[in-house]
Amino acid sequence: MHSTLRVYLANDRLDEQAPVNRPGLTPVAKWMDRCFDCFALTVGAYILPTSLLKEHGAWYTCAAFNVPEKLAFGNLLRERATDVIARANSSAYVARVRAGGGLKALHDVVPRSYTEQTTCTSFCDSCTLLIDRHDAATGATTGHRTDPVIPVASLLSRTNAARAVR
Repeated sequence: MHSTLRVYLANDRLDEQAPVNRPGLTPVAKWMDRCFDCFALTVGAYILPTSLLKEHGAWYTCAAFNVPEKLAFGNLLRERATDVIARANSSAYVARVRAGGGLKALHDVVPRSYTEQTTCTSFCDSCTLLIDRHDAATGATTGHRTDPVIPVASLLSRTNAARAVR
């Protein structure tokens, strides 16, 4: 498993790091058409496996750095793993994306007029927008939230805790 602080804790860029430059005017349709299959066996060289377990037990069906909260399907510290995985496997959104080889599979659910006129800054942002549109069109509810066993604030260092309060 590859881990990074960006996945688990809020992590500010260092002063000497170059700023991130993401195009904010990229249509959702473009992100969709260039999306890799985020539910395939491997996502790529940097993110393995294709699920994420956060420090407080939340389990996500995607291991991207900015995973949409709606891809959480339960808490492995509060629930049986078989229940959480069954919930993810019964998700209409996950099934559609998995069967269609990525976000492009949602073109038959989300109108092109929306995806070509709506813009965002990343694959993850487009996924968040698409989950909402998919759920509205199909009547499905993607994801399942449970309270963490360990409050996230208790896991933060004193420095990060002070930043989180601000």
